[in-house]
Amino acid sequence: NPESNHLLIRGASTVGTKSGHIMLTGDGATTNEGPQIVFSESGSGANWVGGAIGFRRTGGNGVGDLVFGVRTVSGDANTTPTEALRITSAGKVGINSTSPSKKLDVMDGTVVVHPSSKTGIALNGIAGQDVGVVNAVFRK
Repeated sequence: NPESNHLLIRGASTVGTKSGHIMLTGDGATTNEGPQIVFSESGSGANWVGGAIGFRRTGGNGVGDLVFGVRTVSGDANTTPTEALRITSAGKVGINSTSPSKKLDVMDGTVVVHPSSKTGIALNGIAGQDVGVVNAVFRK
């Protein structure tokens, strides 16, 4: 018995299969569109999108990316979230990158690594190429 203003869904859940799930569907098979879960702040009768998790179709037969967006500026009910993180269908993760080219692609920022042991961290370039300028902070 859920308390007021809560949604409770119970059912068999089988991860990694097509059975036992909650489904959000989009209106069509249009590239760069898809369903989303919206986190909304409603005040004065308006729904203000604060953040969203969505599926963005990139190919046929349900191929696409999982996209996370957050509101970065004030505005009104028409202000939409800005994409902050994307996981592509190829398994690449982009932070501030809408088209990550590597397994982890961080745009316009410093990466801070907190190693859990004293074994260290290796930064490897492509064979025969320089790693380039690295702006990294390592903390214990």
